[in-house]
Amino acid sequence: PGTHIFISGEDSETTISGFRFRGATESAVVIADGTGSWRTDGAREQTIGDSSFADNQNYWHNGGAIQAGVATSTYIANSYFEGNTAARMGGAVSGESSKVSVLDSTFSSNSAPVGGALSSNQVDSILILAGNSFDDKPVTFEAGQYVLRAGDVGDSM
Repeated sequence: PGTHIFISGEDSETTISGFRFRGATESAVVIADGTGSWRTDGAREQTIGDSSFADNQNYWHNGGAIQAGVATSTYIANSYFEGNTAARMGGAVSGESSKVSVLDSTFSSNSAPVGGALSSNQVDSILILAGNSFDDKPVTFEAGQYVLRAGDVGDSM
């Protein structure tokens, strides 16, 4: 129950590798809001790799598996997301006024009212995707910059 890992502090730099997250009720990993803007204030990058996220939820907000807060930078690679849900946006991953990069990861059966797999919103956002596999409903991106690289495949792209 609750959040499994909570990352906070403007100078924090975290690497999570080889973990299995299951059953969180307030996002498995929460990256707390930074200060200012990730673009101008050099937010430290949080790295998540070779990990799996299954059946995690956020009953009241965004990002059932990973919630990346304002002014954060998050790099996700070689990870698997299945059965994660969020009450609002980004069933698996949500970024808000943040930079989120997702590479070589798989998304299956994640859900949210907006952005079943991923959601990124606000003007100061960037979402970079490369080499991912999706069988979820649409990836949602509102405002900011969206970069889709060759190799992203799925029913909703």
